[in-house]
Amino acid sequence: MQQNNITLDASEISYFNEQLTTLKQEIHNRISHEKYKKRFMPAHIYEGAHVYLERTGKAFRPVYLMWCAGALGGEQRLKSSILAACAIEIYHTWGLVHDDIIDQDVMRRGGPTVHKWFEDRAISEMNYSPSDAERYGLSVGILAGDALMAWSVGMICEMYEDDLVDPSIPQNFIQSLVTEHIPTLIDGEMLDIQFEQISPEKLTTDDLLDMSLKKTGSIFMLAALAGGTIGLNKWDPSDPQIDVLVQFAKKTGLGFQIIDDVINIVGDANNTGKGVGTDIVLGKRTIPIIETLNRASGKELDTMLSVFGNLEATDVQVNEAIEIIKSSGSVDFARKKAFDLASEALNDLEIIPDSKYLNLIQLMGRRLVDRGI
Repeated sequence: MQQNNITLDASEISYFNEQLTTLKQEIHNRISHEKYKKRFMPAHIYEGAHVYLERTGKAFRPVYLMWCAGALGGEQRLKSSILAACAIEIYHTWGLVHDDIIDQDVMRRGGPTVHKWFEDRAISEMNYSPSDAERYGLSVGILAGDALMAWSVGMICEMYEDDLVDPSIPQNFIQSLVTEHIPTLIDGEMLDIQFEQISPEKLTTDDLLDMSLKKTGSIFMLAALAGGTIGLNKWDPSDPQIDVLVQFAKKTGLGFQIIDDVINIVGDANNTGKGVGTDIVLGKRTIPIIETLNRASGKELDTMLSVFGNLEATDVQVNEAIEIIKSSGSVDFARKKAFDLASEALNDLEIIPDSKYLNLIQLMGRRLVDRGI
């Protein structure tokens, strides 16, 4: 499948967004149920745990889970997957809150990150000193993230109340989450941190893809596994159809992360809700940046190195670095890598029965990498 077959036309985007939004709203409504509020005390923990959920993200992971259930089991199985989808969205949010602390990010989904929001509020509302406010913000972020992780497991436990879901599914879902996914996520997070101290020329694209798979792609794979097993109503990761959906999630999840890294370089902060160029000043090892550092020479390399990992870099310097990345061909290289992964993933779906949900999964695979950049 060629790149021009990945790009969605306006009608496909409209249909995809309509179907995505419908399930996204169902997930949001379930998460927002009054019965969950009492689990978050005091108020700042509740606000910290819910702020990203209220801003709402793209919800690709939980909706993909539900479409996998629908693809293998039809409408009823899709309905039975709502709790698992909520668990994935809440679990993903935990990772975002803690990841923002580790990366020292200040923006997420169009507003301040959790730790930054409460740091600012500690100063403006509680008259904390700057140092005490910073500590307070970090503390709220850590604890709110912990609360979210516990909530996600609790949401999976609620699946036992659904008589239409085989009880082995939530049991194995929790076991997979705790014994496989969390260690994998932490491994990927640590690699990301450690890579910051490794000279860029010593890292390869494969190194970065391995890190991204562990840190980001694995949750897409877990969503596919959970959705597929609910669709078949049996926990059998070796089932060929489930394996195909998991591998599809692996490849498109990697493509999604690569495009996320591209967006950090060439995106519009007003549209993405994130800072642009922050990966450069934070010294993040991403494919567009590493490729540029390995391709550049002379004055351009000097400029890149003066900005890379420099938290004091000015906006002018960051914009110069962004232009160098664009002109080096590294953005095109990364974009092609993402589109190639999506093409491979789409070609693997042949054994999945034709249905509305297969079509939506195919559209999602394309949309994960075709994001208007």
